[in-house]
Amino acid sequence: FLKVCALFDEFKDKIPDRWVLQPQGYMMYCSSPMKFPDKNLPDEYRFEYKYDDSVLLVSIMENNKVASSGRIVFVDDLAVYDRIFTEENHRRKGLAGFLMKELEKVALSKGFSNNFLVATEQGKKLYELLGWKLYSFYTSIVIERE
Repeated sequence: FLKVCALFDEFKDKIPDRWVLQPQGYMMYCSSPMKFPDKNLPDEYRFEYKYDDSVLLVSIMENNKVASSGRIVFVDDLAVYDRIFTEENHRRKGLAGFLMKELEKVALSKGFSNNFLVATEQGKKLYELLGWKLYSFYTSIVIERE
């Protein structure tokens, strides 16, 4: 993998043809409190927390199965959000927003307000609604195994 904070067109002439473009990503930041609707997590769900080295994994569980999950790690003065995901059968219920709110609570409790993440096209829309802004385009390319 090669990951670059730029559009593919800006560097495609400098790489060999064997590199394959991955879906466009977006480096995003948020330095003010996120905007959340005033709602509570539905009763059938609960939060679960796991620390693994310096990474906190927050999951939203339903019947002991992961419905949505995401990670946060603290580097220098940054809170880096990663692998934000909601299972297909739990989408369109606002779980990703609840998850982001919970991750932000942890960041703020540790004194972190500079937040960064890499968003997919689908995730970018949610993050913009929460108050995140585009920092740069984020392009990944890979050499596929033969």
